[in-house]
Amino acid sequence: MSVGITNGIINVLVGSNANTPILPGTVQITDPSTAGTYIADGQIVMLDSTDTPMTGAKANIGDSPYIRFVQRSGATAASANLNYSARIRGIDLYKCIGKNYVAPAEQVTNLGYNGTSGSIDITSTDYILTIVNDWDDMQFSKEKDRDAFDYSSTNPTQLSIAQSFSQQINFKGYRKTLLGTGPWISVTMLNDGTGTTAGDTSTVVNGSDIINFVTTAAAFSAIGTQLRIGSGGGVTVPVYVVTGNSTTDTSLSVTQLRVHTFYQGASATPQTTYTVAGATNYGLVFTGLPLTFGIPPYSDWKYKKVSFHLDRTGFNSTTYGTSTQGTIGSGTGALIQELEYFAQGFEGALNRTIIPLPTGRHDAVLATTYDLITLISKDRSFDSAITSVSAQTVQTVLAIPVGATQIATLVPLINQYIASVPAAFPAVSIV
Repeated sequence: MSVGITNGIINVLVGSNANTPILPGTVQITDPSTAGTYIADGQIVMLDSTDTPMTGAKANIGDSPYIRFVQRSGATAASANLNYSARIRGIDLYKCIGKNYVAPAEQVTNLGYNGTSGSIDITSTDYILTIVNDWDDMQFSKEKDRDAFDYSSTNPTQLSIAQSFSQQINFKGYRKTLLGTGPWISVTMLNDGTGTTAGDTSTVVNGSDIINFVTTAAAFSAIGTQLRIGSGGGVTVPVYVVTGNSTTDTSLSVTQLRVHTFYQGASATPQTTYTVAGATNYGLVFTGLPLTFGIPPYSDWKYKKVSFHLDRTGFNSTTYGTSTQGTIGSGTGALIQELEYFAQGFEGALNRTIIPLPTGRHDAVLATTYDLITLISKDRSFDSAITSVSAQTVQTVLAIPVGATQIATLVPLINQYIASVPAAFPAVSIV
């Protein structure tokens, strides 16, 4: 479920770049009928202690002991569409952070040849490869999910091992697609052979094991031919082995070939196709795939990235390593959607499990990337002569699309104010 844990209050204001923001000194939040000055949809405005839009003259703790922020949520101009943060007392501020968008990354793990070096040890006759899924700490919290695959041969080759495991693993991913969940990991095969063009281009479809050629597949059609498709045909381009043509498989036309596993790249047309020869070393590339994500009531999948490791039996000295660790990044649309949904609990949307679920606001856009400004304070405004005061953390998160025009007007006001408080914070920077 897309929820988190906090010991205080979190407010999330999500901006957009759909409209040019009204400039400070001109913008107002009280009269929706005056379109020329009323806060724009998706604009975030800093307010002074009187809830008046902040100007440079008052962006200091002396003139504004308190500040807060407001965001307009909705194309229809109405005061009901204004989302206010909690008040922030300047003397209580203890942290101000600016964070630029950081792209997420999928895990990439190599077994055998990795495009530069490495190989598969062929001294065994039995190989077992188990993918251990480390990413799901909820469903598999007691015992990790494992997918085991095996290959046996009295005369194995690097090609036969790599071809078998890539076919088996991707086929199981295909079955998961049929079940509606989709695969978690994609596997491709590499080798150090030389790619040569043969005068034809092909169309490929992600998830299909059929390659469609523009004219004829004759130059590529021999069973066992190794193909690289597009991207210059170099050693980092995945290799596919021809397993069927129009002679061996009557379901294929003369312009079609079947390969050993489902195509793992993006669908594309047309692409230069290369035959590969002279390979000595082979390897497998395991790449995490995006997981299902969605917030209630539309879905209920927490944003995560696939992480895994490989348990290996029989591979002996086979080269193994992870070149890229999976990370969730910062400021992705999914992360902001999840945080925005969670923060609505502090506005009264407390129902997380009972139907009907509250819809609430959904201003964060999945395809948008965001820079973040976070202001954290300890609210010590409550005072008592007979009890101790436990300061409550107040966290205000401003999510602004990368490159949004309102950054240039909002950030200088924030920096001017936080420099004036007792902690004298350095300027936050998002670009």
